[in-house]
Formats: sequence, structure tokens, C-alpha cells
Amino acid sequence: MTDLDRLLRTATRIAVGIDLNFEMTPSIALAVKHGNVCGVGVADEPIIALQKMVLSDPTSLTGGVVFVNFEINEEAANLIRTEGTDRPRILDTVIAPSFTPGARRALDRRNEKCRMFENEALLDLVDVGLDTSQQFRQIWGDS
Repeated sequence: MTDLDRLLRTATRIAVGIDLNFEMTPSIALAVKHGNVCGVGVADEPIIALQKMVLSDPTSLTGGVVFVNFEINEEAANLIRTEGTDRPRILDTVIAPSFTPGARRALDRRNEKCRMFENEALLDLVDVGLDTSQQFRQIWGDS
């Protein structure tokens, strides 16, 4: 859940910032592992955003969580699994507005272990907006 929260917060900040400055929302692809962003891709075309995300750190992406603001089709799913690696990459979770049936087959692992969450509200991250509520995080040793 921490990874999901980190991805949504990061993606909305990117989307709102770009919309504010350029009045457009690009394709955004992010990867997180253990609460740390380990891949970022922003481009006009979804496939280019995915390539940038995967190639920014192809090793750390393995076992991580991927978040995009566009539909994942079979080509995109195969790119996520294979770009920049000698063998198919295993992912824990992929979050997108939607998945084609071919994408679901390409991403799935044995025993359906790759979780795929879809929410069409992710198509417009600017409308989701920034969470401006006060945030609290426990720091070890702090009372």
C-alpha cells in the first residue's frame, strides 16, 4: 500500500505541475520498489514513457510496482516485461486506467501473482488533484 500511495502522489504532482506550466498532461509511467521511485518516464507517447521508465533502472524494477496514466495493451505489457533484460521481468503489481486482454495475459505470472488494478480515473490525474491534507508519518525513536 505504501508503494501505491507513493506512486499516486508522485504521478499527480507530475501531472498537475506539467498541466500548470504547459496546459497538457503527458503519458506518465512510474515504477516503485520498497517505497522508492526507481523508474520514471514522461513523454507524449505511452510506449516512449514506458521505455524511459524501464531503462532508467531496469534492475530495480524487477519485483516492483508499475503505475501508468494510460491503457496497457499487449505491446506495452511485453515492453515492461522484457525491455533492458535478458529474461522476462517479474512484477508485483501494475496499476493503469485499463488493460487489454492480451496485456493481462502478458503480465500475468504463474498462479495469477501479478496484481493488476485498473481505475479509469487515472486517465486524468489533474482532476484527481493534489492531496493537500496534512500528512503524518511515524519516525522511529520520535515520540
